Amino acid sequence: MPQTNNSYLPGWDSLDCYSLLRVGLADWLVSCYDYYSNKFFLSRDGGLTWLLSSDDSSPVGWSTGRTTLSAQAWSSAGGAPQLIYALVANSVNDGYRDIFTSKDLGATWQSLDLQNSV
Repeated sequence: MPQTNNSYLPGWDSLDCYSLLRVGLADWLVSCYDYYSNKFFLSRDGGLTWLLSSDDSSPVGWSTGRTTLSAQAWSSAGGAPQLIYALVANSVNDGYRDIFTSKDLGATWQSLDLQNSV
């Protein structure tokens, strides 16, 4: 289980986590779902500790279901990917909601506004 400051993250045991993505040499991003919204947790130490990367105020927030993460290829200098993608389901009807992108390891997300084009 992810830990931060030697204590478990509140509510971690009630989350379903679906997608784990390596975003750096020892950095990992995981998407979790708690029936109402997605939460993204980031580890900078190979998974030993985890911090909430985004909250329900993010555009991905409410009425989102299972989310699958993907990333642009890493830079040749070994840095983190420049762009992370999140394919997000709609929790209300289990349909497709949208594709979102993040340039800051999941702290903020931008919609590609594709929900009506697929």
